[in-house]
Amino acid sequence: MAMATQAPNLKKKRGVVASHQAAANPASTSRTTTPSAAAPLIFDPLDPCAAAPRRELTEEEVRRCGVALQVFQKKLMQPGQTEIKEEFNSLPTPGNDKRKYISTQGPQPNMFEDFWQMVYENRCPAIVMVTPVDPEKCHEYIPTNKDGQRQYGKFNVKITKTKHDGLVELRALKIRRTEAEKVHSVLHIRYSKWPDHHVPNDSTDVRKILKRLYHIPKEHPIVVHCSAGIGRAGSTITILNTIDRILLDDIIRNWLSIL
Repeated sequence: MAMATQAPNLKKKRGVVASHQAAANPASTSRTTTPSAAAPLIFDPLDPCAAAPRRELTEEEVRRCGVALQVFQKKLMQPGQTEIKEEFNSLPTPGNDKRKYISTQGPQPNMFEDFWQMVYENRCPAIVMVTPVDPEKCHEYIPTNKDGQRQYGKFNVKITKTKHDGLVELRALKIRRTEAEKVHSVLHIRYSKWPDHHVPNDSTDVRKILKRLYHIPKEHPIVVHCSAGIGRAGSTITILNTIDRILLDDIIRNWLSIL
């Protein structure tokens, strides 16, 4: 008889314990659990190994690109017209919300320290090199030796990452000034297949450069150079600047009168 009366009490006690546990931890009673949302990946535009995300244009930006395309096509269809230059002569100077550039010649050995001083002091986030290394026109000014590090006067430059994306070479650089704690990070972009006095065979690699540079902050200037710092460097800056100004509606209003 004693065993018969104890069994219901034991079952009742177990039920009380279970109910207390459920109250203390409500989530433990749920049959399904909601997975925590994954933290968004942070894209570092100066990391050559990070894939640059695709930019989605707004409807208004698409409209502005359409207007610009019509202007270009109309100008090029005119008899004997192979250049688009007249309308650019009177364009307003870019404001503070536009990207700034430094165009320079390919560094020579006696310019290496001055070149890196310019990059360091102007806090330039990127260098775009649109020329091959040439013993007369543009020397190798980054440390491509085995150690990936070299001293240029009072500036130490070190390569920390390298990536080849088709014909485009991407490198992450760290620049340190002697007796200074600050280390400046730079993305070096090299495109060596743009021939002097000519144009690339296609726009694939140039578009890769544009896509990468779009995500770099605009607070500080980007260095662009070829061998002389005029032709290929000037063309690169013109392309970048024109696209920025089209998207910002900086020149579309001037062009609407042409259509």
